[in-house]
Amino acid sequence: MVHIVVAALGAALVLTTWLSVTRTVFTPRQRSSLLTRWTVRVTAAAVLAPARMVHEDFRERVADLCAPVSLLSTAVLWAFFNTAGFALVDWGTSDTPLGAGQLADLFLFRSGSPVLATAVLLSNGILLATFTTHLSRVLAAYTRREGPVTKLAARVTQTPEADLILADYLRAGSRDHLDGMFADWGSWLADLQTTHLSYPAIAYLRPFGSLCWAKAALIVLDCAAITEATAPSWAPPNTRPLLAIGGYCLPRLARQLGEDESRFPVSYHGRETSSFCDTYRLAVGAGLPPERTEAEAEDAFMRRRIDYPPYVTAIAERLLYHNAARERFRNIRSD
Repeated sequence: MVHIVVAALGAALVLTTWLSVTRTVFTPRQRSSLLTRWTVRVTAAAVLAPARMVHEDFRERVADLCAPVSLLSTAVLWAFFNTAGFALVDWGTSDTPLGAGQLADLFLFRSGSPVLATAVLLSNGILLATFTTHLSRVLAAYTRREGPVTKLAARVTQTPEADLILADYLRAGSRDHLDGMFADWGSWLADLQTTHLSYPAIAYLRPFGSLCWAKAALIVLDCAAITEATAPSWAPPNTRPLLAIGGYCLPRLARQLGEDESRFPVSYHGRETSSFCDTYRLAVGAGLPPERTEAEAEDAFMRRRIDYPPYVTAIAERLLYHNAARERFRNIRSD
């Protein structure tokens, strides 16, 4: 009776492992398996904790290990639970003592059922190939995330510089030109939400350049918020969809990283030293039609900003992105 129970537990462990693999790699649906999410979160916390305590010169190098270690930990756990499950099935269906020697004999077809040994090898082989697929998807998503951010970083690095981006688009092109920019970044945010919720390790991959993805989202969303606050009826069609996806995406990403939105106060979040008066005059001077007074526009702008800047700040602090930017600039100067 004990052997039957152990064999059933082993089969259940193998099934649970493959359900986790399938849920993470093939059908994530913006939410990977519970095992994967907690493996990434615990591993990332273990790596980022010492990164916060080391000297700033080494902090970014330690944080660089976060995503690779999280991904490898996920693969190791999958392989371990898969192998352990088959070992329990082998012990439950034979009189072979449970131990390392039994596992070696099973893998080498020296004992146990040849069918079971073949199943172990095939299962682990397919698992390795599946993890390779998962890794390629993570890296492809990282490339899509960093491409637009790198282009934006060539022009701005700080939150208030959203004013300059908006003014440049207003001077250089038509309303349709600005609408195209909002549409592109809306698609980028939608892809960001899908990939970061589906594959949680991507969030811990460090920024390629001096601007992190969270701050890039804040800059572009500010461009849309300024436009809507100043000229609501003139604002291009993709202005409100961009703000909607930003207000929906960033809170969900913050929650996945373990941030509690209830603790976020309403503040300027990155615009403390920037006067909205200057923002308003710059945008209007560049061609944005002033459908609201300066005071009305500022009030509308700050109401809209409740939806996303607090989460950007929380994400940046959780992932140590403030330090990442300084480290990137230091590396550029040293080169």
